[in-house]
Amino acid sequence: MVLATCLFSCMSPKKEEVKDVDQNGWVRTKGTLVNGHRQGYFEDFYKNGVLRMAANWEQGQIEGNYSEYFTNGNLKVKGVIVDGQLNGPNEKYDSLGNSSWVMYANGEKTGVEELKDKTRIITDKIYYSEEGGHILYQEKLTVLEDVKERILFPVLGDNDNILKLGIANLFTIHLVEAPVCKVTMVIGKEDKQGAFTPIGKGTSKDNKTFTYIFKPNQSGPGVLSFKMVHSKSPQDKISVADGVFQFEYDVE
Repeated sequence: MVLATCLFSCMSPKKEEVKDVDQNGWVRTKGTLVNGHRQGYFEDFYKNGVLRMAANWEQGQIEGNYSEYFTNGNLKVKGVIVDGQLNGPNEKYDSLGNSSWVMYANGEKTGVEELKDKTRIITDKIYYSEEGGHILYQEKLTVLEDVKERILFPVLGDNDNILKLGIANLFTIHLVEAPVCKVTMVIGKEDKQGAFTPIGKGTSKDNKTFTYIFKPNQSGPGVLSFKMVHSKSPQDKISVADGVFQFEYDVE
């Protein structure tokens, strides 16, 4: 009987309630340890006593709901972690109160991300690909949530990139990692010559992005085609077309 009791005791997980308090009475952490690892609901605090993080843990890893806070107690981030990756709704705030809300699937953003200012007005919407991770385009909104600008993120090498844009007063083409990319605008069949005015273009300091901005000059629907041409060097006269992109638009 004594031997059986000993074996059961040795095999049972060691569980202990933890409340880490320093010499000045500051509670740093509070929760439960199982075999030395965080398990279940756990809280961490700032020196001023404000909650810094609250999360559910399994075997020393965050699993499930978690939230982080600023030193003033305002929410910093709130989300869900499953198997080490973000999954489900995720909400973030900066120190000024601006926020973002988006859904995650296996660590990748998916669907539509909403950006809000400190007054809770939606300023931007970012649309992600179905498989998640890649930004298709971003809408900058007015106070009345009308679209004032669309920023497009086409993928070089993809010859089938057609987006229904709807209505916007300003379009921005944003190419990622295209250091020596030349953009040639090809007028589509439904467009008229002079339908758009280029108002800005340039490359980033690290030559990894190229931006081309244009403004519609007429109303009505149409198709704007862009031909992306990549060269090995600026002096190289032989260029290879990486893709032709068509963007459907409708301008009031």
